[in-house]
Amino acid sequence: MKRYDGLFIIDTTGQSDSVDEHITKLNGLISEAGGKVTNEQKIGRRGFVRIANKRHKGGFYVNLQFELDGGALEGLRKELDKRPEFFRAQITHSTGTPLELAAS
Repeated sequence: MKRYDGLFIIDTTGQSDSVDEHITKLNGLISEAGGKVTNEQKIGRRGFVRIANKRHKGGFYVNLQFELDGGALEGLRKELDKRPEFFRAQITHSTGTPLELAAS
């Protein structure tokens, strides 16, 4: 299994589900793909600096570290593309360092 860092932007516009329910769905998608979430960091709601679409002015950012077979990553990306509540996903290979909250 390979380790990955994923930055996900959740769009809750017009959705009845809470952010926590969306994160639970995201964890479920990773589990269904054969992976395991090892760390979660809720970054919070942020506005976009450049607004490309008036409907999407911002979103809730969450960072997940997870383990997944390399072959299953493409299937996870395709599943995320099908779901409009996951506005953006950036997945990179993990450096192995656990997520830490930035000092205030």
